[in-house]
Amino acid sequence: MAIRLADLAYSVLVAACGAGDTGIVVASSASFPVLSAGDYTFLTLASAVGREIVKATAISGNTITVVRAQGGTSALAFGIGARVELRLCSAVLAALTEGFMIGPASSVDGAVAMFDGTGGRNLKQATVASGTVLGRTSPGSGAIEVLVLSQAGALIMAAATAADQLALLAASGPRFPVFVPAHGMVPRVTNGPSLTTAETATNKIMVKTIDFDAATAEFAQFFVRMPEGWNAGSVTFKIVWSHAATSVNFGVRWEVRAVALANGDAIDTPFGAAVGINCTGGVAGSLYTTALSASLTIANTPSKSDYIVFEISRNVSDANDTMVIDARLHGVTVVYTADSFSE
Repeated sequence: MAIRLADLAYSVLVAACGAGDTGIVVASSASFPVLSAGDYTFLTLASAVGREIVKATAISGNTITVVRAQGGTSALAFGIGARVELRLCSAVLAALTEGFMIGPASSVDGAVAMFDGTGGRNLKQATVASGTVLGRTSPGSGAIEVLVLSQAGALIMAAATAADQLALLAASGPRFPVFVPAHGMVPRVTNGPSLTTAETATNKIMVKTIDFDAATAEFAQFFVRMPEGWNAGSVTFKIVWSHAATSVNFGVRWEVRAVALANGDAIDTPFGAAVGINCTGGVAGSLYTTALSASLTIANTPSKSDYIVFEISRNVSDANDTMVIDARLHGVTVVYTADSFSE
């Protein structure tokens, strides 16, 4: 079942209809939308006696089958010559928003709750996670509102003020990047790569990199004090790097691991499992950026505002790491998910 619309749809009655009639006859139905089984549209009847919105459910020739008194209007008797028009009205808007509300139906089945704007029914679709909801708070012709549901289906917000728009954005789990350049990192004392400063030949662009060996595993670390708005979950990352001239084999395997340190934690705390990502260079002096990594779990049960130690390395033992010269690290973009805009 779907609403059907058409531009400039208009005709007039060629036979009078009483307030109880469910069929109206028009001069021509050519401009009205084609209604297949289950389709419908809303028409406005208008004359000197008043106006009425009807729901058209079938059109056969020039006869239109209708349900009377829609959109809060009353059934009236119309004479020959009364206008029959497809207008934008509250009933049309309500139909267009039907099924537009999406969110968890309950805390136990995780199914999607879809709001039926006409009957107020709670429909169910495939299983999804909790999230934002767009639609109405109740059936009828009221204003469309912005809603957010919790995983348990509870209404968190039902307005679209400036403050609530921020809450809506936070509830949708926006991601934010934090870029850490190579010159903001620290090579490890044990198996640390070399820090390099260079200048390009023509345009004299200064480049600071950490250069990772092709034969020995080397490690560098950087540190991020996470914002209060971080959801304390996993993060992802991208690596920015380059290389000097080499004839063949340009593959590099980068790996990152991390550990969270809260107030009072021992600094010498083990890292979590590393997440790797492959990237292939090819042109000396060109800048390369990896794809977004898989999710990186931060060890030691992180909390908001924790001090996170990240360690990056080149896994020279991996089969995908084929480049026989140094890989030059320019920086790392860490991408985190926010659940609020607190700092």
